[in-house]
Amino acid sequence: MSVEDLAEGIIEIANWNQANLIRQMTIEQGIDPRDFALLSFGGSGPAQSPAVMSLLGLKACLVPPNPGNLSAFGLLMVDYRSDHVFTRVMGEDDIDLEDARGIFAALAEEAASALEKDGIDRDKVTFLQQADLRYVGQSTEVRVDAPAGPFGSDSLARLIENFHAAHERTYGYCYRGTQKIEIVNFAVSGFSIVDKPSLKKLPADTGDAEPTPKSTRPVYFERAFAETPVYDRDRLRPGTVLEGPTVIEEFGSTTVVFPGQKVEVDPYGILVVTQIA
Repeated sequence: MSVEDLAEGIIEIANWNQANLIRQMTIEQGIDPRDFALLSFGGSGPAQSPAVMSLLGLKACLVPPNPGNLSAFGLLMVDYRSDHVFTRVMGEDDIDLEDARGIFAALAEEAASALEKDGIDRDKVTFLQQADLRYVGQSTEVRVDAPAGPFGSDSLARLIENFHAAHERTYGYCYRGTQKIEIVNFAVSGFSIVDKPSLKKLPADTGDAEPTPKSTRPVYFERAFAETPVYDRDRLRPGTVLEGPTVIEEFGSTTVVFPGQKVEVDPYGILVVTQIA
């Protein structure tokens, strides 16, 4: 086996490992991955993601600008959150509404205090009340939403119905009306919405009107070298379409468009890789 064949085999195994993990999160949960696009991120992700897209038959592979910084950008977009949980097992016939109401209130106070330490005003905090429920005799709980506000008899009825519905969605069956439930954990999450930066479209005249490769080099695809054009991502205009095999370089990352694929630059500078019909 040549060095190139060995390297290609290693990459193929890595791609199938990623594809199989995606299958576990989709097909095994009753979700068809072909209805989705694959978001590629990290400095090395765009070199492999278009191949993983092909293995799964996904609609597209999206490569955002500066993919190595996408996780950091996500930190700027995420809201403040503080999660708090209290364990108190209560059978359906023994649920003390006043006790439950007090637990939720105490958890909300903990969440508000924690966010206040991060400089968040209490009047800017919203709360999500949840609980972990299970059928009596089960060892696994399902977390479901509880109605907002003080916990009362109507809240309990809605919480139990939410559990039956969630159990049916997750496992395909439920014991509504035949099996008692029990609450295991009470949970409250406090949120504070942050001002998020908006994505701006690129000017229409960004980059070259007729992009030309900055170089070409042999790249190994499907057990053979192919002379492949190499483009500078910063020189690609919105609307540009390139057919594979193509390599697109930028600071911190490289996108590989494989034979039988094409890539288009969308108005926000995102590379959209798809299979050629």
